[in-house]
Amino acid sequence: MDAIDHKIIGELRHNARANYGDIGGIVGLYVKVLKFFVKPAPMPLITAIGSVVLLVGAAMLYAQHGTGVIFFPNVDPDNARVL
Repeated sequence: MDAIDHKIIGELRHNARANYGDIGGIVGLYVKVLKFFVKPAPMPLITAIGSVVLLVGAAMLYAQHGTGVIFFPNVDPDNARVL
């Protein structure tokens, strides 16, 4: 077994006690949203229902407004001129 690096252990303990509410920017917003959705009950139920609603809503929106995908478009010219 390898020797224990006490510096790394100390950094891990510091990170475990860090206050992630002080993070700014888009990562801070992401952390706040995650904290909101993992609060005690009934948040897990609301999160599950919201996930299903978003999944079904995205499928319905794509079915109504999606343009589809053309995998092999006809991009070759019909004729050419040789000079």
